[in-house]
Amino acid sequence: MVYQDISKPVDLNKIGTKKSVAHLMDRFFSFLIDYFVISPFVFFLLYATFNNGFNFWKSNPTAPENDLFIIIAGVCYVLYFSLIQSLFIAVWRATPGQFFLKVKIEFNENENLIFFRAFLRQSSFWFSFVFIGIPFLSVMTNKLRHTFYDRLCNCSVISTKEESAPVGFENEFKYWQSFMATLVVFVGLLFTALIWKNYSKVVQRVSSFTALQEKQFFCDELKSVSVDERLPVAIALNLANQLSDDCLDKESDFVLWKQRQDDYSMAYYAKSLTTDDADKEKSYLKQACVKQDMGDFRSLTLGCKIASSFADEKLEDLYAILTDKDFLNTSLKYELSLVLDKTDEVETNFAKIEKFNSLKIIKKYQVVEMLSRKGSVEKDRSPASSESESVGDDNSEKLLKLIGEL
Repeated sequence: MVYQDISKPVDLNKIGTKKSVAHLMDRFFSFLIDYFVISPFVFFLLYATFNNGFNFWKSNPTAPENDLFIIIAGVCYVLYFSLIQSLFIAVWRATPGQFFLKVKIEFNENENLIFFRAFLRQSSFWFSFVFIGIPFLSVMTNKLRHTFYDRLCNCSVISTKEESAPVGFENEFKYWQSFMATLVVFVGLLFTALIWKNYSKVVQRVSSFTALQEKQFFCDELKSVSVDERLPVAIALNLANQLSDDCLDKESDFVLWKQRQDDYSMAYYAKSLTTDDADKEKSYLKQACVKQDMGDFRSLTLGCKIASSFADEKLEDLYAILTDKDFLNTSLKYELSLVLDKTDEVETNFAKIEKFNSLKIIKKYQVVEMLSRKGSVEKDRSPASSESESVGDDNSEKLLKLIGEL
């Protein structure tokens, strides 16, 4: 008689024809262990991903954005938790809790696309809670203790404690794994885009902005400007004397309240423009450049670049780095070309402002500038300057068109 060599270690990855179905209590307690082991890592990932949202929620617990943020954070918690569990299953065929209780997941028929099948299984497990846990009851009526997500992913949860009577398993569609993997990737990408789109609304405090706008907190001049563009546009118009200090002050206060550190520099520069206190102005200008390398001008934020350039009278350096990517850059470049007497570039810089005149207040700014320049041209025009007359006629046509659109 031949006896088994008991000194040879058992390879748990090779399951024989005899397997024992995992006990329900083992499956339940393995989930509890997973929760306590994996949750700290999941919360760390959540905080790293949505740091701004958590900080804002902590300091503004009653803000209307928090409802949407809680939903986004909850969904991402499930996704992160499922991803970590799927990694363990793909490598060791068991989560930490399952490994501790000697429970293992066996993928039937073949082991293709293990990670995607594992992720589908784990995310479907969490989805069951949406239906008050009713889908879990299917495990009670199935002799193999298969839940709906076990059948969905064509896998079995078995115990490695001992081998017992053979059990069978259901056959699924022949090539469903490839289809499901493709579907998971596609839906995952769409879902990720949806999550980030909605989270951007949380970060921009769109709900709070809407509530304040309904209470007429903001000035009507910027009514049609989007939330993320309001402060730069307000600064540009204020510098051109087309927007009051009070309006700009409200915009900067809202941006600082949003607690987005990337916007602090511009907001503090705006505060420096609206205050009458010289000490406060210096303090705001200092805050606009806090934690920035003043030795590397190009690495500074735009708010710090503008603040330091005017403070140190380095307008040429500022003019050189300005572009036409937004209204603040474009209008400031135009204004500086006047201040620095760059006569050859004035018309070109002013023409670039036209692409932003979808806003009524910017059209008004253009009209004021054109009227001002038209008066100065007529004052300085000589009888022989036919070229100046041609330019003046073109500007007159544009001026009449803008006035008609207002």
